[in-house]
Amino acid sequence: MDRLIEEAIALLQKGQMLPEEYQSVLFPVNHAEYELTYKAKQPKERILAIGEEPQSTPFQVSKVFGEVKDEGDWKNLLIFGDNFQVLKTLYENKDELIKNKIKGKVKLIYIDPPFATQDEFQNKDGAKAYSDKIKGAEFLEFLRQRLILARELLSEDGSIFVHLDSKMCHYVKIVLDEVFDKNNFQNEIVWQKLKAAKKQAKTFGNVHDTIFYYSKNATFLSHNKQYRGYSDELINSHYSKVDENGRRYTDDSFTQTGNGCARRFGERGLIAPPPGKHWIWGQKKIDEGMKNGRIIFTSNGTPRVKRYLDEREGIAVGDIWTDIHPINSQAIESIDYPTQKPEALLERIIKSASNENDLIMDFFAGSGTTLAVAEKLGRRWIGCDIGKLSIYTIQKRFLTMQEKAKPFAVVNAGCYDLDKVFKLTEEKYNDFVCELFHIEKSKKKTKINGIEVDGKRRGDWCIIYPYQKFKSNNTAVDEAFIENLDKKIKGKIGDRFYIVAPEMNVDIIGDYYIPQGSTTRYYILKIPYRFIQDLHKLNFKKLQQPTKKENINNIENSVGFYFNEQPDVKSHLEVKDKEVVLHIDECSSPFILTDIKDILAMVFIDTTNHEEFIMQETYFADEIKDGDKWRISIKKSNIKNDKIKVVYVDIFGNEFMEVLEVSQ
Repeated sequence: MDRLIEEAIALLQKGQMLPEEYQSVLFPVNHAEYELTYKAKQPKERILAIGEEPQSTPFQVSKVFGEVKDEGDWKNLLIFGDNFQVLKTLYENKDELIKNKIKGKVKLIYIDPPFATQDEFQNKDGAKAYSDKIKGAEFLEFLRQRLILARELLSEDGSIFVHLDSKMCHYVKIVLDEVFDKNNFQNEIVWQKLKAAKKQAKTFGNVHDTIFYYSKNATFLSHNKQYRGYSDELINSHYSKVDENGRRYTDDSFTQTGNGCARRFGERGLIAPPPGKHWIWGQKKIDEGMKNGRIIFTSNGTPRVKRYLDEREGIAVGDIWTDIHPINSQAIESIDYPTQKPEALLERIIKSASNENDLIMDFFAGSGTTLAVAEKLGRRWIGCDIGKLSIYTIQKRFLTMQEKAKPFAVVNAGCYDLDKVFKLTEEKYNDFVCELFHIEKSKKKTKINGIEVDGKRRGDWCIIYPYQKFKSNNTAVDEAFIENLDKKIKGKIGDRFYIVAPEMNVDIIGDYYIPQGSTTRYYILKIPYRFIQDLHKLNFKKLQQPTKKENINNIENSVGFYFNEQPDVKSHLEVKDKEVVLHIDECSSPFILTDIKDILAMVFIDTTNHEEFIMQETYFADEIKDGDKWRISIKKSNIKNDKIKVVYVDIFGNEFMEVLEVSQ
């Protein structure tokens, strides 16, 4: 054990990560009273550890919709990226976009994660549209890691609702007990999603989903009681009487248990309550009730009180919800997105666990129902999804709301627009690359033998090449630059040194350079970055966009980050009598190194004359394939202003947009 500790200290001093076998011995997991154990389950401490891979990634604002008076004002956030990396960035609370605005301040989280059952949902055309690929333990750990981070974002009086189906909910319940503590469990809500079981069911048909409700801290839980309306049957049986103003009412007992004295009921004089009873009102309120007609009398002279239907709150909602129906293809709110949940369901949840201006989060945003309802109820919101289809669907949902939505920003996490990076001020550029490469910035100016350094990456010094100060293209990080640097700082640094520089300013072949006679390896962290194997524990992995409908919402993990590279698209329009045909002749990219021949994933079409892009139709590459090209037919009658806006998305989420003129 002592030997392991000494070796571990040596590795940490060098800024290197501990091998798996060290971690399990040096940091044993304290097991709970009962918990799920399974392969590849990570200690909570490792998931929360800063700098541990998969790492956080900085946020980059892609576009802001709506007018923001001050850059520091709150903007609702729609984030494209892997939700683990997004949650890690929010947890670390360093990024200027969200610093001190979200961590510990989220009042309510609702998630509807893929259920890991390989059940397939179908859209209105019968095409498979949703498939869960991760099974068993892998899915549980996938979800557990995100729940651990999510808990840290909740306010002390915050809560979380986790929506599941019957196949995995029992396992997830134990995970939730572990993460949030079983004493913070509030409800198991049963939502009847179907009115009747399917005839083809071999046993009792499944007609419900389960929603687990947990608080972060039961001591501080705030819950707004919810009520549902009365059924027509109950109204007709219990509120059958109607007064002269057309108001329905029932008459109710005017007594309660406990002895009481006689009271005066207007001209009827003193009336004593039955033995062992007392009148429910005092004399003053009885006098008012006699004047306004709230007190009536039976044929034998017993007082009763009118209870009006329109004054009742309704029936208190329990944990079995049968009054909220699922979305069908004919519903006004339907946007034909797989697994879309009804707004009424989210309205009940959001109203119960939050108040106006509270912050709501959904990191499996999907069709955006959580965010849309939060907006309508006057809450702030933050949503995240890995799918471009989800991002464009939500964007459309907000841009077409009847009441104009409050300002919101579409944000990238882990995938970046290179042009925007180089347009940053020097200070913001330095902040961005420090977050990107997890460089701990020096709090004050630090020099080593006269060379100013910017910070440390895992214990080793780093400089950020100030390309902004050099206009000449001849200025470069080359062998001579590093040899000169090494002469000045040799012996004052460790065996690694990092230089962050734009790729265009680097003139060195390879990932690092060791000057002759030096013991230091100078690593070049280029922008855009090319993966350096020995600097990372995990290989980088990009999010992949679906090329088929059945792969929408596949569970995806992203590791690392990348810079967007627009695909090269060649297309032309063919105008016919009643339709316009978009021919996509080529979609390629010299930057994507893959064996996949066809990199086109999806095409989004906007035929409106709206200033912003509002997706009207979605086409997946597999369904528009025409030989070695792609073909889309668009009705002429749908085209406004003789223009078609087209967004092409490749398999890694890179986009290219063009506006095509439709000549008559």
